[in-house]
Amino acid sequence: MEVKGVPPRSMIVLASRRKVFFDDDYRPLQNPNSKGRIRTPNTKKLSKMMKSDDDLFVDFIDQCLEWKVEKRLTPEEAFQHPWIKAGIIELKQKIDQQQQMNQ
Repeated sequence: MEVKGVPPRSMIVLASRRKVFFDDDYRPLQNPNSKGRIRTPNTKKLSKMMKSDDDLFVDFIDQCLEWKVEKRLTPEEAFQHPWIKAGIIELKQKIDQQQQMNQ
């Protein structure tokens, strides 16, 4: 939740352990963790957590971590993501180079 924020209420309602993490109004409980730290929703950037400055990669992961399944990338959409497309192009180039070196 620190990165993606509070899940949609429709998900919290279905959670079997919601009382452990949310109050009766579906707000996150602000309890310290085992190290005594209180975690606050939406306070951390995914890029910083991933230690990555590759915006396309961070965007790809962000879309994979979407709370609601229907909003997440499908496999077909994932293959169309610019980060995946760039990786495929790079891989094809490496394969071509290897094939040329082996001839």
